[in-house]
Amino acid sequence: MTTLAFLQSKPVRRLLDRANRAASAPVAVHFYRGHEEGLRITGSGRCEACAAVSNQPGGTQACRSSRNQAAATAVSQGVVMPFVCHMGFACAAVRAIPNDPDAGEGYSMTFGPYCPAEGAPALANDAALGLERLEYPVDDADMDALLEDIPIRSPDSIFEIASWTAETLTWLWEQSHLDDGVEDPAPDEPEVSVTGSSRKRKQTLVIEHHNARTIATALAGNQMARTRRLITAELDEIGAPKKRANAIRRARAGGLAMAVLEAAETAGMSTTQAWASLPTLLSELQKATDRDTMVEGLIDTLGVLRRKEAQGPLRNQGLDALTRLVTEHMEQGITLQEVARQLNEHPTAITHRLQRKFGISYSEFVARLRIDRAKELLRRTKLSIGDVAARVGVGDPSNLGRLFRRHEGLSPSDYRRRYGGSI
Repeated sequence: MTTLAFLQSKPVRRLLDRANRAASAPVAVHFYRGHEEGLRITGSGRCEACAAVSNQPGGTQACRSSRNQAAATAVSQGVVMPFVCHMGFACAAVRAIPNDPDAGEGYSMTFGPYCPAEGAPALANDAALGLERLEYPVDDADMDALLEDIPIRSPDSIFEIASWTAETLTWLWEQSHLDDGVEDPAPDEPEVSVTGSSRKRKQTLVIEHHNARTIATALAGNQMARTRRLITAELDEIGAPKKRANAIRRARAGGLAMAVLEAAETAGMSTTQAWASLPTLLSELQKATDRDTMVEGLIDTLGVLRRKEAQGPLRNQGLDALTRLVTEHMEQGITLQEVARQLNEHPTAITHRLQRKFGISYSEFVARLRIDRAKELLRRTKLSIGDVAARVGVGDPSNLGRLFRRHEGLSPSDYRRRYGGSI
């Protein structure tokens, strides 16, 4: 896969979307050569003030000139470089992916504009001076509209999000080159999952965090032990050499936090407090040296989702009891009608609640619980595939294989080879 195709691929676009959402500021990737900015390759988010300036004669060049030195330093030295644009807004540049420092070229990623809290009072005046230099006429009403989407953020939070995004991009870039000679999918094609075929397997390019919705469900039901198990499983499923394990876990942990927050918002949970604490989590992850520290950091950040929901109606709607019943009867199985009878609810009420809050059916809910338990057994025990299938209520091992491939993209045997004994 070429660098350009990689940066324009769906996984990278999803990553930049999450970074934009976490930072509340636009993110853009540019090509640099010889200390001069080239084309904008990709990005996420839009700033009305920047859009207005770019339509003015000389506006685009003024933006580019203000970025050049910081971006060139970020590309050559691999550090986060703060700078102030010609409008007086704060921004930050960081190297997008590793490059040869002697080549004199690379890709930079810019976060901003944003306004540091201490600079908020001067925001309008600085912007007015910048627009005046471009001979852009603006009255007070226009200025208010232009500045409306400039976020007030702590510089530290922007720097942490920029560092995490660059680290994750690097991991994705390395993953895309694991299999020499295997061509990656084009940007607009669906990603290819790892399969159980005998041919050389290809790594998926993206951290999908397929458990994000399940973790949000567990948090909503106050199931903290299950939440911890699910997060631990996500951080164990890295399939990386030991010397790179912590770096990859850090990237995965940060992405997982954002994915769970998105799933929680879809489910109607309150996420404001968790989003606000995300920069602190990313800062802690940068220093974490073991998996358990990362797990606890995620629990601390995402635990507020549980506390918010515990006071709301979902807590009283039997999600915890539903999970407990299905788990207790996993080996022998339990039908929706039996669950409804024990919970004294109508079966339709249960299915509507699962669909409305989490977008899944009852059968998908049960399948996900079985897969979660099977993955734990495959990682932690030496039980045969048949015994694992029996323990999770799947009579035929071939059925467990089909369930695994549908939810995980690989067979139970492949999963065990890749992640077994990783703890």
